[in-house]
Amino acid sequence: MFTILSEGFVLGLSTGFYCLTTCLPALVPYLLSEGDKLWRTNFGIFLEFLAGRFIAYFLFALGATLIGVTYKPYLPFWVAPMAMLLTALAMLAFLFTTRGVPHKKGCCLPVSPFSKRIPLALGFMTGLNVCPPFVAAFVRLVEMADITAGLFYFTGFFT
Repeated sequence: MFTILSEGFVLGLSTGFYCLTTCLPALVPYLLSEGDKLWRTNFGIFLEFLAGRFIAYFLFALGATLIGVTYKPYLPFWVAPMAMLLTALAMLAFLFTTRGVPHKKGCCLPVSPFSKRIPLALGFMTGLNVCPPFVAAFVRLVEMADITAGLFYFTGFFT
């Protein structure tokens, strides 16, 4: 399980800083408007936000592995490696096409103004993003078709 955990961790590192800089603007306005001068209050809000992301990751991992359990026996052996290759190429294209360009759209889903007062929901919405590493993780989890391994994988990704 350590290899699965570390594989997810490395994939999370591949865009961790980028997603941090695109998703953090969803939390900072809330902290500035609803936060407190006490670091404990703000840290609690941040932990609630992270809990929402963690829940989103676990639900995504559960869904992806259930798809793998259901459909893996029917897929040809070459589908997963081909999908992983296409995802890797998409990640490289994403790297070269977004480098040095000001971003109006990030890796995260747009945030509803109705969720600005709920850090857990805000974390959940920003946790489910459609970026190349998430697609790579989806392909890997479908290929693994193991729920426990999938949850460990996204624990590493979250970390």
